[in-house]
Amino acid sequence: MGRGGRTTAFVFLLGAGGTWNAGNVGPIAADLAADFSVGLGAVGLASGTLFFAGVVAAGLAGAELARRIPLGVGVRSACLLCFAGNVVLALAPVFGVLLVGRVIAGLGAGLVFLFGGGYARAAGGVRLLGVFGAGITLGIAGALLVGGILDDARADWRIAFAAS
Repeated sequence: MGRGGRTTAFVFLLGAGGTWNAGNVGPIAADLAADFSVGLGAVGLASGTLFFAGVVAAGLAGAELARRIPLGVGVRSACLLCFAGNVVLALAPVFGVLLVGRVIAGLGAGLVFLFGGGYARAAGGVRLLGVFGAGITLGIAGALLVGGILDDARADWRIAFAAS
C-alpha cells in the first residue's frame, strides 16, 4: 500500500475508531444494567447523554484548541482519550466509574470529529473528508455488529469495551 493508500486507510480508521464508541454500548445495555443493578434508563444516561456531553464539550472547546495545538497533536490526543475512556469502561468496578469512562470516550470522539476532519481536509481535500465521513458511519455500524456478535456469544461485556 502506497503513501496515499495508507493516508486514506488512516483517515477512514480514525473516523471509524472515534465513532465506534457511539455504538459500543447498544448491544450490551441489558448486560450493563444487570451487572450494575441499574435500569436501562441509567445505561441510556451513560451511553448517550454523558457520552454526547463529552462530544459537545470537545466541540465547544475545539475552536480554541485548534488554534493552540497542531493537527497531529490533536489527532493523537483524540485517540488517547478514546483509548483511555474504554480502558476505564472495561475496568469499571462500579457504575459511577462507567459514567466517567463514557465522558472520557465522548471527549475523545469529539476531538476525532474536530481534528480528524481537519486532518482529512489537509491531507486530501474533499475526497478524504468523504472517506472520513464513511468511517464515521461505518464505525457506529461496526460496533453494533461486533457488539451483537459478542453478546450472542455470551462474551463478557468488558470485552466490547476492550475491543473498542
